[in-house]
Amino acid sequence: MPASNTDKVLTPEIVRILKIFGLVSILLVLGLSFFNEKRANNSGTEPSPMRVTHAERIFFKNVRSIAYDIENLKEAKMVAYRHSKRSENSQVTSLPVAILLNRTKDEAYLYWEFPNDSLPIVVNWENPGNGDSGEIRFEGGDKFAHLAFGKNIFPLLSNEEVKFGINFSGKKLKILETEDARMPVLTSLKDYFKLINNTGE
Repeated sequence: MPASNTDKVLTPEIVRILKIFGLVSILLVLGLSFFNEKRANNSGTEPSPMRVTHAERIFFKNVRSIAYDIENLKEAKMVAYRHSKRSENSQVTSLPVAILLNRTKDEAYLYWEFPNDSLPIVVNWENPGNGDSGEIRFEGGDKFAHLAFGKNIFPLLSNEEVKFGINFSGKKLKILETEDARMPVLTSLKDYFKLINNTGE
C-alpha cells in the first residue's frame, strides 16, 4: 500500500518538534500564570495612591477614629479627622495635620493646615546621632503636594533623635520638642498610611 501524503509530512523528526513545541508552550503558560500578580488595568485610569479599601475604612472608623476630633465637611463631601491630643497652638509648636476621608470617592487625603499667608513653610531637621541634617519645604498645593510633604516628614518623625525647627512667617522656631507635640502628628501619619495601605516611604 503506498504511503499517504500525511505519512510523508509527519516524519518522526516533525512529530518530535511538535511535541517539544507543545510542551514548551504549556510550561510557558503555566509559568507566566504563577507570576501574574499584577492584573491589567483596563479602566483607562491609573489607580490612586490615596485609595482606601472598604476594610481599611471600616477599621479606621471603628477602631482608630476614637483618637480624633471629627468634623463633617458637608459641602466638600468629606470628613476631617484631627488628633484629639494635638496642641492648641499646633500651627506654631507642631505640624497641624488632618486626615480627610472622601465620601464620594474611595480615597483619603493628608491635609496640612498651615495658614495660607505663612506659606512657604520650611522645616529644618537635624539628627545629632549621625550628624545628618536637611530641610523640607512645603508650598501648599494639591493633594499630591500634601502627601509628598507627609512622606518626607514621616520617617524623620519616627526617629526620636531627630530635632525639628521651622521657618514660620519669617520667624525661626523649634517645634515638636515634646512627646505631647510629636505624638499626635506621628500617630496621624501612621494611621493615614495604614488607611491607604502604604508604608509612608
